[in-house]
Parts: sequence; C-alpha cells; structure tokens
Amino acid sequence: AFELEVVRENGLFAMVQVMRSGTVALQELAAGCVRNLSGHFQSQIVDQGGLDALLSLLLAPDAKLQEHSVVSVRNISTKTAHDALMVERGILAPLVALLRSPTESIQEHAAGALRNLSANSENKRRIVLEGGLGPLIGLIRTNQQAIQEQACAAIRNLAVNPENSARILEEGGIPPLVQLLRSPSKRIQENACLALRNITGNGPNELKVVMEGGLPPLIALLSIDDRDLQEHAAA
Repeated sequence: AFELEVVRENGLFAMVQVMRSGTVALQELAAGCVRNLSGHFQSQIVDQGGLDALLSLLLAPDAKLQEHSVVSVRNISTKTAHDALMVERGILAPLVALLRSPTESIQEHAAGALRNLSANSENKRRIVLEGGLGPLIGLIRTNQQAIQEQACAAIRNLAVNPENSARILEEGGIPPLVQLLRSPSKRIQENACLALRNITGNGPNELKVVMEGGLPPLIALLSIDDRDLQEHAAA
C-alpha cells in the first residue's frame, strides 16, 4: 500500500530526478527506493524516464548504485513489453560489463537480466555480439549456485540460435555445462540439460557433447525419481 501511494503521489518521478543529478548519497537512497518499487511498478518506472536514469548508474563507480540499478533493470526486464526499448537504449553493453563485476550479487543480477532479455530472438544474437557469451560461460564455472543458475539459463536461451550454439562450442562452454549436470540444484541441472539439448539440436554437435563426457551424467539423470529431469535428460 505504501509503495502504491508513493507512485500515486508522484514520488517515483522525484526519485528519478534525484538519480539523475543528486549527490552519490542521495542517488543511493533514490535508487534503493526505485529498486523496491521495481518488483511491481516496472511500467511506471519506464514511463517516468527511469530507464535512462538506471542506465546511467549501471556503470557508476559506486558498487551500491550499480547493485540497486541492476536489480531494477532485472525486474523491468521481466516484462517483455520493455525489451525493445531497453535494448534500444543500450542496456546490453553495461549488463555484459557487469558480468565481470567483483561483486557476486551484481554478477547474479546482471546474468538474470540477460537471461530475461535473451528470451527474445533478436536479443539472442545481440547479446553475443556485445561479448556476453564468454563471461556467461565464465560464470557457470563459479561455485555460487545463484550465479550459475542465472548464467546457465541465459546460455540455454542463447543456444536456441544455431550460430550461438557454434560459438558456445568454440568458447569451451560444453565442459562446464556437463559439470552442471551433477549440480545439487535441480534448477541448474534442468537448465544445463536444456542448454545441451539446444546445442545438440543445432547441427552435428551430439558427438562433441559425448566426447566431453556428457553421456554418463545424462544417463544418471534418467534414473532419478524426477519426471522433469528425466524428460530433459532423455531429450
């Protein structure tokens, strides 16, 4: 109820203005408020000019500003109606840059935003052109499951594109995907299965997955008492 009142009383517009021109301390407060609102008021944030303000803060030198902004961008990216505008405004390059952030939470949210945006067929191509594939593959090699899940899901989406599948092979993406088939996280296992399915569905790549040791963990998943995982592994 409080968040709705803030939006109704034009508080969102005021916060966007502070994000654009306030001191760092005030920008952090305003960006934190917008972050809280972004879970439910994505369209209102875009309508009030918040997207450009967030874009300007994504690569701010202050890590807290980066985190507030990338969480808001990730939440806005859940609404596919905003995909084209976000990409048009140049959101992909800073998101790709944040995949290399030293802050793990920022890595996670940047990968999550790219996961959402990569559902769009044109964005699949553009994310790779912006250099997003290499750092995403790097993130699935980390030991943080939250980061692995978002990065693996983004790669799963990107792999639908045949050219991207070839790039995943070229950049060494198969071994870490195979390793994730053994993850203790069901969601990570599912995303790894689907990524490998998409890769093997685009050209003669099945043998390469087998050569990288993909067959034993896939067979192991067939014996798990989980119908979803069994179906994904069988595919």
